[in-house]
Amino acid sequence: MLSSVRKPKLICARLDYGIILSVLVLGDDLLDEVKRALELLSEYPEERPIYYNGFRRLITNRFPYKLFYRLENDRVVVFRILHAKRDHRRFLQ
Repeated sequence: MLSSVRKPKLICARLDYGIILSVLVLGDDLLDEVKRALELLSEYPEERPIYYNGFRRLITNRFPYKLFYRLENDRVVVFRILHAKRDHRRFLQ
């Protein structure tokens, strides 16, 4: 369980090339949405249940992207940010 005294450290392990291409098309709006999602994770990392293979997920509101993360000691490690239509299980092995 993460300490409620301070915010956990956020670490992004890997970005999917698809989101990088989407940022080129959608620009700052997508980046702002991902930033909001990361801020939400830093405030309430344990709020979401385990989704698959030890990963939790956060679905963005405005765009069809999902952030997949794990809690490791006092860190929130974001492993992937994937479009909702991607085969998540293939990327979360």
